[in-house]
Amino acid sequence: MDGSPRGLGDISAPARLAGPEEGFSTQELGLAARNHGLPLEAMRYDVTPPGLHYVLVHYDIPATDPEGWRLTVGGRVLRPLTLDMDALRARPAVTRRVTLECAGNGRARLAPRP
Repeated sequence: MDGSPRGLGDISAPARLAGPEEGFSTQELGLAARNHGLPLEAMRYDVTPPGLHYVLVHYDIPATDPEGWRLTVGGRVLRPLTLDMDALRARPAVTRRVTLECAGNGRARLAPRP
């Protein structure tokens, strides 16, 4: 690189818009229906009731075998951990008050659009 400024076109081409002949299938609409946001009236609760948190699924949900499934926490952690389904379910439930927001919120208003 010569250090000169680059424009957005040098980094990423504009997104392509689907044409009218490229409709969504019933299956695609069904998959998109899995995604939903928090209803505004639920903001009155200190803790979001189960089922009202936002859901955003980008990929297929894999079918897993509970007997062979493992959760592994590793990398830059003090104590690496591997749990099977029974060990995970045996852990105590904990409630934390946190704020979650979809990283895509507000992207439509960015200029230039990603």
